[in-house]
Amino acid sequence: PGTLTIMVGEMDNERFDVAFTGGSTGSSYGRLLHGYLISDNAQKEMVPGIASDWEISPDGLTTTFTIREGVKWHDGSDLTVDDVLWTLQHQMGPEAQNHVVASDLLVLSGDMDHIELAGPNQVSVVTTQPHLELLNIMSEVSGQWFHMMPAREELYNEAVEIAYDQNPIGAGPMSFVEHVPADHMSFERFEDFYYQPAN
Repeated sequence: PGTLTIMVGEMDNERFDVAFTGGSTGSSYGRLLHGYLISDNAQKEMVPGIASDWEISPDGLTTTFTIREGVKWHDGSDLTVDDVLWTLQHQMGPEAQNHVVASDLLVLSGDMDHIELAGPNQVSVVTTQPHLELLNIMSEVSGQWFHMMPAREELYNEAVEIAYDQNPIGAGPMSFVEHVPADHMSFERFEDFYYQPAN
């Protein structure tokens, strides 16, 4: 009672940062651990997630996300706009080409002008050409799992990345318990997961 076991055919390379996976193949566990800027509902429509709102500029080059207040990381700390800024710069900013392996992120990074704070609780993603699929890729509607992570001092540090894989912290519905490589991963319900409307 209270235990759900999910068997999956693969766990990719068993990394917990999408930047270092195939992008979609880790979704079986990445979707449990991590929170998305844009969520979905039973009809597979995009609805607010960590971002309470978003808008696209008339020229299609700037997408601005308003970050929800009250979202918690699994360690109990607050998710902030700085976490979102760092995550987006780490995953798809211009410098991400130097370290990411996920093909969709490499494409986005190559077309990225910059990512910046746009207000006290807003982050803007500015591309060099319109990316009509950007919101879909970043949402739970997609088969991808482009998630948010706690900010770090550097955009990329191999030792810190390896340490994160040992004890990953997310903002999704399940928190990390245990990982035995090539065998299993265990998670438990995160009681402070931010509320998502069902319709």
